[in-house]
Order: sequence, then C-alpha cells, then structure tokens
Amino acid sequence: MHSDKKALIRYADEINQFLKQKLNIELHPKKSKIIILRNRLTFLGFRIFYYHKLLKKSNLMKMRSKFKSSKQQFIEGKTDYDVIYDFFEGWFAYAKQADTYNLRKKISMEIEKVFPNEISTKEINRMTKGL
Repeated sequence: MHSDKKALIRYADEINQFLKQKLNIELHPKKSKIIILRNRLTFLGFRIFYYHKLLKKSNLMKMRSKFKSSKQQFIEGKTDYDVIYDFFEGWFAYAKQADTYNLRKKISMEIEKVFPNEISTKEINRMTKGL
C-alpha cells in the first residue's frame, strides 16, 4: 500500500523482476492491478476495505445454508455432532481473519441454542488429556 501510484508501479516492476529471476515466473498482466483502496477489493472470500475486512456475503449465506442442513441432518440422525463441530471449527478459523467478532459470537449462541449440551469428541479428548 502506498499513496503514490508511481511508487506502486515501480514496486510492481521490482516484484515482477524478482519473480522472473528467482522463481522463473511472472505476474499476470491482466490479473495484477494497482487499484484505489477507497473501493473495496474482493480477495480469497473477503471484502477488503482500507480500514477493515469483511466476509463475502455469498460465503456467509453458504455457511447459514450448511448450518440449516446440518441441523436437519442431526435431527434426522443422519449425522453426529462431531461432523458439525468440525465444520464450524474450520469456518470460525476462516471468519476470524475478518472483522467478525460479533458475528461469530452470535453464531456461537445459535449453535448452543440448536445443539444444547452437545460436546464434541475433540473437546472431550482435550479436557481429558491433562488428567
């Protein structure tokens, strides 16, 4: 990040030269761009703004859909809590990379409400490991 576009162009050239010389690869001319950060940038499932980072709405909708289907499968006995726990453990690790504290807190409360008194085998193993 830099406020001077000329400096950014120079940095991009230096990076491209390094990649060519050291790794025998180069930046794709159409896929590597210098942009103004007052606009948002979408990258790796995040909406990146100058001062904060959010999840893409489509990723949030996919997670909610997965939560709904997992809940139904659990009720029908087609899946166990460990599978659901593993999914949310991974999703929370991903979501933690953005500004999602309140969202993660809300979803954790929803999970506790839908699956009261459920404990995953991983958590049981973690608790008993120190004994």
